[in-house]
Amino acid sequence: MIFRWKNPEECYEKGLLTGDDTGGLDLRFGNAEAMVTLLEQIARREGFGDFVAEGCKRMSEKIGQGSEAFAVHTKGQEVPMHDPRARGTELSMNYVMSPTGADHVHTSLWSIFKNCATMCVMPWYEDDKLRAVVDGVTGWGMTVAELEKVGERALDMARVFNAREGLTAKDDQTAPRFLTGFSFGPREGQRLDPDQLKELKQKYYEQMGWDPVQGVPTPARLEALGIGWVADALR
Repeated sequence: MIFRWKNPEECYEKGLLTGDDTGGLDLRFGNAEAMVTLLEQIARREGFGDFVAEGCKRMSEKIGQGSEAFAVHTKGQEVPMHDPRARGTELSMNYVMSPTGADHVHTSLWSIFKNCATMCVMPWYEDDKLRAVVDGVTGWGMTVAELEKVGERALDMARVFNAREGLTAKDDQTAPRFLTGFSFGPREGQRLDPDQLKELKQKYYEQMGWDPVQGVPTPARLEALGIGWVADALR
């Protein structure tokens, strides 16, 4: 949520938005009263809050003037409070490759299975214990590997859905903000390496058995997962 504010705030401070645009709200950093007012406007879709409620991607598309650099999102989903510059490449790849955009719990096929099972990732069940819970509820007798395969199929299906809706490999990218270094503090200057991200993205495609250029599951891959019918969405 913290990054969501950076788009209107920085646009205001850099003169891309004025008081005429914000309905008189002074959105400079540190004006807590204005932020609370804006939050209430967002909730009610009133005034300038109606515009901000559309999210930073749509805001920057309308504002233009280079404001895309302030829009901290992936695939239109605002980044949560975790900054990948401080957390390493694993978190950055979670944001880049998640089918739903910036998602800090999109960490593995097993965590995707947990989402399918409507389980929070916070209770740290060991794999076999979670398997026993699922078996106790369903009686399916599935192995840990079979449950992980559920996450694998879910990810590939989501990837195909995104491709059908127009998302491409170009959407698998980090926010421009993370390619710039921290401006202060003990991690000053630390940033993500775009070349490393590009290399990791290609490795991810390869490991998943996806098309190396388009980043989309191949028909053969979908057949191997037992969901060959999903390929019809790509035709």
